Amino acid sequence: MPAPDFVIELIERFHQNAASYRSGRYNETQVRVEFINPLFEALGWDIQNKRGLPQDQRDVIHEDSIKVRTAQKLEELPLFQLLDSNSSASQAEANEPTEMIYTEAFRASGGTKAPDYGFRVGGERKFFLEAKKPSVNIKGDIHPAFQLRRYGWSANLPLSILTDFEEFAVYDCRVRPEKTDKAAVARMMYLTYTEYVDKWDDIAKLFSRESVLSGSLDAYIETATTRKGLVTVDAAFLKEIEDWRAALAHNIAVWNKELSQRELNYAVQMTIDRIIFLRICEDRGIEPYGRLQAIYNRQQVYAALSDLFRQADDRYNSGLFHFKKEKGRSSSPDDWTLNLYIEDEPLQRIIRHLYYPDSPYEFSVLPIELLGQVYEQFLGKVIHLSSDRRAIVEEKPEVRKAGGVYYTPSYIVDYIVKHTVGKLLEGKSPTQVSKLRILDPSCGSGSFLIGAYQYLLDWHRDYYLNNGPGKHKKELIQVSGGVWRLTTGERRRILLNNIYGVDIDTQAVEVTKLSLLLKVLEGETEQTLAPQLRLLQIRALPDLGSNIKCGNSLIGPDFYRYEQMNLLDEEERYRINVFDWDSEFPTIMQSGGFDAVIGNPPYIFTRELLTPAERNYFSEKYATTWEKQNTFMLFMELMLRLMNSVGLGGFIVPNSWLTIESAKLLRKVFTPRLTMIADLNYVVFNKVSMEPSIFIVGGSDSDSSVHVLRVTSKEEFLSTQAFEIDRARWSTQNHRIVFSRSSDGVEVVDKVVALSQMVGDAFDVRSGLQAYEQGRGNPPQTEEDVRNHIFDRDQWVDKDSFRYLQGRDVLRYRLEWSGMWMQYGPWLSQPREFEIFRRPRLLLREITSNYPYCMNAAYVSEDFLNNKSILNVLHPHDDVLDLKILLGILNSRLTSLFYKHRAVKSSRKLFPKVVIKNLREFPYPRNMSTTLRSQCLTLVERMLVLQQQAVGARTSYDRGMLQRQVGATNVQIDRLVYELYDLTDEEIKIVEADTKGDAPRSQE
Repeated sequence: MPAPDFVIELIERFHQNAASYRSGRYNETQVRVEFINPLFEALGWDIQNKRGLPQDQRDVIHEDSIKVRTAQKLEELPLFQLLDSNSSASQAEANEPTEMIYTEAFRASGGTKAPDYGFRVGGERKFFLEAKKPSVNIKGDIHPAFQLRRYGWSANLPLSILTDFEEFAVYDCRVRPEKTDKAAVARMMYLTYTEYVDKWDDIAKLFSRESVLSGSLDAYIETATTRKGLVTVDAAFLKEIEDWRAALAHNIAVWNKELSQRELNYAVQMTIDRIIFLRICEDRGIEPYGRLQAIYNRQQVYAALSDLFRQADDRYNSGLFHFKKEKGRSSSPDDWTLNLYIEDEPLQRIIRHLYYPDSPYEFSVLPIELLGQVYEQFLGKVIHLSSDRRAIVEEKPEVRKAGGVYYTPSYIVDYIVKHTVGKLLEGKSPTQVSKLRILDPSCGSGSFLIGAYQYLLDWHRDYYLNNGPGKHKKELIQVSGGVWRLTTGERRRILLNNIYGVDIDTQAVEVTKLSLLLKVLEGETEQTLAPQLRLLQIRALPDLGSNIKCGNSLIGPDFYRYEQMNLLDEEERYRINVFDWDSEFPTIMQSGGFDAVIGNPPYIFTRELLTPAERNYFSEKYATTWEKQNTFMLFMELMLRLMNSVGLGGFIVPNSWLTIESAKLLRKVFTPRLTMIADLNYVVFNKVSMEPSIFIVGGSDSDSSVHVLRVTSKEEFLSTQAFEIDRARWSTQNHRIVFSRSSDGVEVVDKVVALSQMVGDAFDVRSGLQAYEQGRGNPPQTEEDVRNHIFDRDQWVDKDSFRYLQGRDVLRYRLEWSGMWMQYGPWLSQPREFEIFRRPRLLLREITSNYPYCMNAAYVSEDFLNNKSILNVLHPHDDVLDLKILLGILNSRLTSLFYKHRAVKSSRKLFPKVVIKNLREFPYPRNMSTTLRSQCLTLVERMLVLQQQAVGARTSYDRGMLQRQVGATNVQIDRLVYELYDLTDEEIKIVEADTKGDAPRSQE
């Protein structure tokens, strides 16, 4: 793409007047207006918002700098306080401070600064641009680079730009910025204006609006060389606050011996939350910059900090700062944490790491949603007190069992909110919307509630603007740049009216409150906030004690019918934490329930923590879903109880509920209410192979079609249009929820089932053995010990050793033994009956292949041990003929169709598989004529011979000829299987169309 003529004119104009532009008299505003804005307009960006889009949808958000106060004149600030030791001398000699010095002096004097440009697509930040005047040395000066990188890194952006038009530098903002970094660190591109014409194609491919929209920045980062120091801001901040927690826990436990374990956790959590809240408010211009830093060198830092907390109580009125009794407040005040003793050192360490130059964080751009992600991980651990009162931070048992904490990606939150809250808002007025009640019954750190709240804020702002901002002076305020925002009073009103949450973890409840309160203040400054509060005569924040509550959503006070309270110790009562929905939200529950129930509920119980009384309670109160004992299914049942008849509910949960037998009763209830379902056949949560589904249900039954998505990637999820399915088809197949744009394939499967018995009725299906499992039997303790039991082909094998098959060794109609041997003995944790491995049987690999032939089944009559990734099919009387006929059926195209529509894990992107329960339910003909049996046996035995010949073929000609014969025999077996089930020509076409080039996609 050649550079536009207009860009060439810009370059020529700058070149002709370069000396003038480089003088200190030509300022940043001038270069932005005359050069940088036109440059990016040439790249397709609507810099001036000529389309008139609302604030959150604009292409570019311009800097909104606010001078909170000026403590002293800039020239009175000593430069050596603002510069690191390496650069202060050279700057002083030049007697001309850079703009970064000015900026940091301004911040030190009580000001704030934001990135000059934030470029967005669809409201989502993509990159920052920081502008400098041409007199600044962008190539060599460390301070502008550090400033930009702090912005980009704190906002979790991959790339950002630093430019004065004369120079153009692109930085990888994934690299954590350090105050000692030279300007070249993490710089991925550097150009001067004389190179713009030759490099225009490179610039446009990366930063044009069209390219960014198509994912250019992410693609560039993926192909870029891995850099030292790639630490995301969420990972770094998580480590930071985890270190704070450990230090505070130790110190508070030592000096405040009267505290219980729960009180210690609360004190540490609230201290951290309060500090973070005030520090974020400083960078956003709501609090005077440096108030926390000012107490750094005082004696008794916590006493000074407590004074700031009390002042915040007067100013904000939130539960985060609530230290005295007040009429009309639902929550009890915290009348003890400010009386604790905490040494200065841990608090000084926290404060020091929150300010430049020790802190790389720029809280003015740190997304509140990202803060929630950090806290979600943070809440996965808890402080325990040992018998000698040592504070030990440990992972929670349920987190350890689940393998970690997994935060719901924002695009999933947005999708569920759009299809629940968004639908409920359609056609309503603000007065009607004020009556909507939105609930997350397992709110965690508050991601879904933040998403719902943001959606409501945007909807109200747009509604008022579309109806004339002059009519809504109490609801709207106009800030610099002509931007309209909701007033603080209106944001408070919406939060208190519409948003509700419950979580069993008291720390999670406090984090949810913190995130929501920061959302209330988002975009506010001292200048915008103070006049509103004086006018309304209120404090800035609401008390969320009546909205966000702590309790066990699943267990009500009737639990004590099963377990007398005095039989439980105090810790058990706190752990169970019964919650009465009717008394906690009486008005809502009496009116029928909540209008929207959304979230990502916990998926599995830590069963060893459950008492017998809890098990009894769940089995009676959740009879529809308790069989499998999956927590998420109980929350699904609870959702329907909490939602009113015209409401909408949306969760993201494992997709296993769509087909597993234990969810049969749940599906029977849910199927008539489903309005939308998305089966996400890809890894949504990092490091978790579980593939989830999203569902939306109504509060009452519906006859309309269900909107369905079945996707294999995030990109496909965000771009694919849903198709419609008649829900009636699911009621005919045990309410299993399977997907196909046409019902034809489903109908063929139904016909096959009607003509069949199950494989499990005619054959014995067994899983393979498991080598060892920690804590079972006499497991080997080291990898070397394992090698004492499993051998490769080059090792000596004794009489107790047998050939050993793994999943990859089993192919269609043949084995490719890798040469491994195993000793069979009591050291195996799941040894199975040894005779299984000596009888004639079929071996079926769990991991499946691509269509049209998904199954990998082989016949074996020799001694082979096999692991659990291979299923064994045996005949009760070792009838080899029946086994070989079943082999042909399993490897057929018709079985692939059945697998596609009936196996729960058939469409997984990561390791699609057939599990033992699926195999037992596969169809096997009830009656076969002698002729068909004979023909099938002949074809299968021919296939077995051809496969072995193909493996032994030496020339490419022989291999090709044999493979063609294998292909022809496949077709003959398929036709015979169609005949076994009496399929018509039209039904055969459906089978072959429905299994053409589709999932599954992955193999071992």
